Amino acid sequence: MNKHLFVIIRLIVVTGFLFVAAAPGPASAADRPIELTFSYHAPPQASLTKAILEPWANDIENAAGGRVKIIRHPGGTLVKGPDAYDAVATGLCDIALIDPEENPGRFPLAAVNSLPFMYPDSETAGIVAHQLLVKYCASTEFREVKLMIMAPIHSMQYLGRKEVAVLSDFKGMKIRSSGKIEAHTVQALGAVPVNVGTGELAAALDKRVVDGCFFTFAGSLAFGVKDVTQFRTQGNIFPKVFMVAMNKDAFNRLPDDIQKIFMEYATVQATQRYAAAHMVMENSAKAAIVGFDQKVGNPPFIVLSDTERNKWKEACKGVWDEWVAEMANKGLPGRIVLNDALDLVEMARGLR
Repeated sequence: MNKHLFVIIRLIVVTGFLFVAAAPGPASAADRPIELTFSYHAPPQASLTKAILEPWANDIENAAGGRVKIIRHPGGTLVKGPDAYDAVATGLCDIALIDPEENPGRFPLAAVNSLPFMYPDSETAGIVAHQLLVKYCASTEFREVKLMIMAPIHSMQYLGRKEVAVLSDFKGMKIRSSGKIEAHTVQALGAVPVNVGTGELAAALDKRVVDGCFFTFAGSLAFGVKDVTQFRTQGNIFPKVFMVAMNKDAFNRLPDDIQKIFMEYATVQATQRYAAAHMVMENSAKAAIVGFDQKVGNPPFIVLSDTERNKWKEACKGVWDEWVAEMANKGLPGRIVLNDALDLVEMARGLR
């Protein structure tokens, strides 16, 4: 072979090797972010998603500097709400939003957070529920998972096709309910509970399957409830507290510094921040509904006086007593938890 041709071929081969060596290849496992699946039944437009779930996931990703990627599955697309606890406990998903009311009897002590007139707003609910569940439920009812934050939404208001200004107006009305305690609350107020899912609520109201519901103002915007109701009564009837939990094995596999980040966003202070953000969204939603009602000629809001609200609260005391008695029958410290909750509510007022 010609000497010059041999040199040229050799240069081409060497250059080719250098090019291949320099070309970017697939990222090594160490360079790829840790991917964690996050399942929640709330749809993307829900205030729960916008104020709490998305910000929480974003904050962890940002704090981890790109080393963690939380893959969100809203609207129950990965796991349906009633199956969320089992899914996160067994590792079907890494993180999940849990609704105790969708699992009747399974989380008895956690149900204290659903009692009517327990919390005045979502921030108080977040502060108190976080402390209660860490103290009484993390190592018992939720022992198979690792609790992160509480995800409370604002206390429910009445929205319906019939006016409710005083307690007696509920007599004979069909009110949507979801969950055992909510059904008991509806009955205590004098109405008939009708089990209707959130996704079907607007249609049920429109077709007069139910006369009204207890819902947040933000939720009524997201799910179209404001469009099929004319009357609103603000009384902060009862709260709704969800929990964000993580699979224990998924957490234990994380590097120590990433575990530390997750725990920094699993405090009562973190819950309080996200719950406060939900309150801001709820207030904005109320203003939007007021504007809508004025535009279409709906009656103005009814805001319960303290006297009237106390009548509703007194009517619901039986729901509290029934829950305490049920806990006693199960050998659980219901009365102690309830008293603790009430004390913590007063303390939370001082933190606000």
